[in-house]
Amino acid sequence: MKSFAAAPGSRILAVLAVVLCAGLMGTSLAGYFISRASIREAITGTELPLTSDNIYSEIQKDLVRPTLMSSMMAHDAFLLHWVEQGEKDVPLMSSYLSEMMKRNDVFTAFFVSERTRGYYHANGLIRTITAPDGRDAWYYQERDAGAPYKIDIDHDTANKDRLTIFINARVESARGEFLGFTGLGLTVDSVASLIAQYQERYQRTIFFTDRQRKIMMGSAPGGQPGTSVLDDFAEMRELSEQLPTLADGTYEYHGNGRHHYVKVRYIPELEWYLFVDKAEDASLGGIRSALALNLGISLLVTVVVLGIVGWAMRRFQRRIETLAQTDALTDLPTRGRFVALAEAAIAAAHAAAEPMAALVLDLDHFKQLNDSQGHAAGDAILRGFAATLSGALRSSDLVCRWGGDEFVALLRNTPAAEAGAIAARIRECVERDLPTVALVRLGVSVGVADLRAGDALETLIERADRALYAAKHSGRNKVVADVAA
Repeated sequence: MKSFAAAPGSRILAVLAVVLCAGLMGTSLAGYFISRASIREAITGTELPLTSDNIYSEIQKDLVRPTLMSSMMAHDAFLLHWVEQGEKDVPLMSSYLSEMMKRNDVFTAFFVSERTRGYYHANGLIRTITAPDGRDAWYYQERDAGAPYKIDIDHDTANKDRLTIFINARVESARGEFLGFTGLGLTVDSVASLIAQYQERYQRTIFFTDRQRKIMMGSAPGGQPGTSVLDDFAEMRELSEQLPTLADGTYEYHGNGRHHYVKVRYIPELEWYLFVDKAEDASLGGIRSALALNLGISLLVTVVVLGIVGWAMRRFQRRIETLAQTDALTDLPTRGRFVALAEAAIAAAHAAAEPMAALVLDLDHFKQLNDSQGHAAGDAILRGFAATLSGALRSSDLVCRWGGDEFVALLRNTPAAEAGAIAARIRECVERDLPTVALVRLGVSVGVADLRAGDALETLIERADRALYAAKHSGRNKVVADVAA
């Protein structure tokens, strides 16, 4: 019976496990994916654009005053007069440029003359522009362009080729004659400092490239400023190939097993592209840890719940089995349980050629007492009789309530004569121990039959039942044995 009941219980536990795991894991995963989507939206919609805007604002802030002052230098009466006088007093020009550097707190100040092609610096005349290519190409390009000023990124030859932002202001005479370029130069230190700060604080990679894809400031993963080209990084080649026509926006790519988001912005003042790159896993680490914790808790909850349910089911199953095998009123085995045990005992007795006897017992006048005194009194009588019967039999004997007030006992290894003596003792115990009800002394009629060759349980009880009826018809409260035909 246990094996029959275990399968449905196992199926219930399996279904419950699936439901719990699906529900708890589904909730955890749903929360993870919602959080991941929110983080992705925050990265692409807020974090990267904000970083890009801050860096661009920092660049613009650094350029506003130098641009204004460079424009004022281009119209400075001293500068125009000095050029008109033939550029004779070089120390005077050097002093002027040195004063401009101090006044504006910039890295360098310069003047390049169209007439002499001299490159003047605070340190004096440092060189002469000679060719429209190479390092001096900017001069000829901007001269021919005719713009009032131009912001240019270049290496300052007067300061150990340090990367410098130059504001080149066009100098013209009152007659509109082109006289050269003057202006200020500032280092990119403030922007570089901001980049370093952002990279450390927010785990982002920030770098600039020019229109030729050369990395000018900051560094792509594994690259160095001024020495690496964006094409060198295979994972970013798709973006690199779109330069110099790459549109501003947020892009995605995979590299080194990680998913990246990159905000691209064109800086027209520098003619550079600003890249703000962030790996997704840097932001997802927290929610991934939370997911692992939630899944662990879900597994623990599932195990605990299944353990509790399994324990409750086993307890309930044992209770059901007890109820199925034990008569609730008398605590004796049920008829079905008795039949199973008795058939096995009879088969063993036949195999071992051992004697066995059956008793069929019926309480005299029980129906009348039950009807007149009520079911509560009848139940009390049945419980008392069952206790008396159990006390009179051996532990090896089998007994059950067969139905109503009728009981059956199977006596192992017991010949007919001994069975009759046991039945007589039971009758005496009932007469002595059970109370008188409504002035009626309770008695019991007993039919006895011994096991014969070829007997099954049914035939054995049938013969004992015939003996019981004989006891009833002969005056009740008697023991009658079945006599072999």
